[in-house]
Amino acid sequence: MDVSNREPVYSAYCCIVRTEFYHMEKNIVISATQLKNTKTSYQCLCKLCYDFSVLNDVKVNVNFVDVTFIAGNFFSIIGCIFSTFSVNNNLKIYIKNLRPEIAQVMVKNGFSRYFRNIKSKEQPDDSVIPYQIFNNHEIDLFKEHITIHLLQHHGMPQMSVPLKNRITDNLLEIFGNVRDHSVHSLVYSCGQYFHRNKMLRFSIVDIGTTIRKNVEDFFHEFGKTFSGNALQWAMVRGHSTRRTPEPGGLGFSLILEFIKLNQGMFSLISGSEGFEYKLGKETYFDLPFPFSGTIVTMSFYLGDHSSYRLKSEMRRKLVF
Repeated sequence: MDVSNREPVYSAYCCIVRTEFYHMEKNIVISATQLKNTKTSYQCLCKLCYDFSVLNDVKVNVNFVDVTFIAGNFFSIIGCIFSTFSVNNNLKIYIKNLRPEIAQVMVKNGFSRYFRNIKSKEQPDDSVIPYQIFNNHEIDLFKEHITIHLLQHHGMPQMSVPLKNRITDNLLEIFGNVRDHSVHSLVYSCGQYFHRNKMLRFSIVDIGTTIRKNVEDFFHEFGKTFSGNALQWAMVRGHSTRRTPEPGGLGFSLILEFIKLNQGMFSLISGSEGFEYKLGKETYFDLPFPFSGTIVTMSFYLGDHSSYRLKSEMRRKLVF
């Protein structure tokens, strides 16, 4: 496949291999046994992103020998890292020791189409939000994607049309901000419905200017210095780094408000900063290795039988 199109094709090997070092070759072993929605897993992929960012013109063997599980939404992060640095840093990437059950998830969500020796026919079901890559101008395609696979999912809580429209606008705002800061104008997304805990998880990822860098530049334009936590600033409703007088913020605040009521989860990773909302608690944390862009992960609880609407609709059930 022509790498100037969207993504290169990778190779995956499921056999056990001996770790060896060759000239112009680098071996990277994924340290986590499970890549799921935890701070440890995010740290692991941030380390992978950093390892790729410092390499140039080499063959890279990524060894998944100890990995027994990868959450479906994490393929958006893995795909973003592979795609960006294989093109920008001229890396030839090979996947080794990938378990068959993980390869099967890749078949279902369409991620396997970028691998030479994994069956590429998609087998979608209600547990899959397909792996997709969007160019920066394809906001209409992104809107169609989230409408079909997220907001119209049969398990999503009931929402009034105005509230659903507001949430859609906020998701598009997140896409727009991610898009505007992307190095190579591509945005990656993927998701999964976890039947056991009734959570629908969806991630949006890019490689580009971090939220902190963008906030610092924004303050600098007004002769000010920003010294706080950039993610905490970005979570405040109305805060925006836009240079135009358009209304709106970074898109996080309303989504987070809904997720809190829905008993869902929310994660935001950008640069060396991380934020997590889980089980009623907000946590800000630092990452030992920075992610060269932004990861937004939203988890919606589909066991929620409430009906939601905006305060402005003046109904009995008041939400916002």
